[in-house]
Amino acid sequence: MSRHLRSVLCAFMLALAAQAVQSAQITFYEGENFHGRAFTTKRSVTNFKSVGFNDQASSVVVDSGDWVVCEDAAYNGRCVLLRRGAYDSVK
Repeated sequence: MSRHLRSVLCAFMLALAAQAVQSAQITFYEGENFHGRAFTTKRSVTNFKSVGFNDQASSVVVDSGDWVVCEDAAYNGRCVLLRRGAYDSVK
């Protein structure tokens, strides 16, 4: 994945949660290859600063659902769609 996607994940704007099924889940990891501290959510989060994970993600696992991740708070900036799967590096 591109280096820009890492900055996209910095603010972690997750949008499609309203359309996703109740069981939708995504986990962000501090290190590449799913190492380090992790943050998991099943709901839309407009600003990851409030959960102490802003500018931290280096890898992601989408367990279920489709998630839109934007680079800035409040769904601003460049956004990408992440589908079910493992993203071992978001640099």
